[in-house]
Amino acid sequence: MKFFKKLLAFLKWAIVGVIWSYFYLLMTMILFKSVWGFNYMSRRSWNVISTFWEQGGRIKSGNDYLFVICLLLLIPLWIWGWKKLYKTNYVALLLIPVLWYQNRSAKKYMKSMSRIKIHNIGISIGDDVKQDFEDKLKRQQTEIEKSPKASQAIRSGVKNRLKKQS
Repeated sequence: MKFFKKLLAFLKWAIVGVIWSYFYLLMTMILFKSVWGFNYMSRRSWNVISTFWEQGGRIKSGNDYLFVICLLLLIPLWIWGWKKLYKTNYVALLLIPVLWYQNRSAKKYMKSMSRIKIHNIGISIGDDVKQDFEDKLKRQQTEIEKSPKASQAIRSGVKNRLKKQS
């Protein structure tokens, strides 16, 4: 069983990694090509940067700084995204439409009800909660007044036993 769990975890890790890597590489390549005209998978683009640097090129503008920062963040963001997506609960994501529909239909039927009483635990929810609480309190007070007090019942029980023993 332990091996099976490890195998499933590895499969999830691998599948998430492949899918995330594909989309991440696709999006970053589109970003780099459209903004800077740079393909980080091409040797020619890296040779252009190498010759620029060897000839004493300088980072002058904010666009150049942004390019260097994006290059430095390529791998850390890739690893961070992979980790985040691995820890995501995909079952909960798949159940979002079902839960949305369930909540929607529950709200639809709840609008027509102005008051709900749950008798088995004695809770009522609605406009007259205070009134229900006061009614319940009065009923309990009358029951207490009608029934003999516990201390009187104990005393009478003790008297009866003493009479039987003597």
